[in-house]
Amino acid sequence: MANHSNETLASESAEAAESARSTESAASDDPTGSTRTLVAYALLFSVPVGVGVAVGVSRAAGEGFLDPVVALPGVVAAVGVFLFVLAIGYGGSPE
Repeated sequence: MANHSNETLASESAEAAESARSTESAASDDPTGSTRTLVAYALLFSVPVGVGVAVGVSRAAGEGFLDPVVALPGVVAAVGVFLFVLAIGYGGSPE
């Protein structure tokens, strides 16, 4: 009985080790990096653009920062840059 439980434990630990190896190799096979890093870079580049556009429109229009006439162009610019960075990131390098 004890021999059977030792064999079961050994086979379960071998399966767990194989699963961990396959997960590590799948993560290291991704040449473009992780999706989380790509989203972080997209936010890093898009949020300042959106805020800058909103501030510029706010000064030009003389309206408040949260007025829809001011906020909408900022949001559109931020979303546009965000999607552009994601598209470039998923597309890979031009090499």
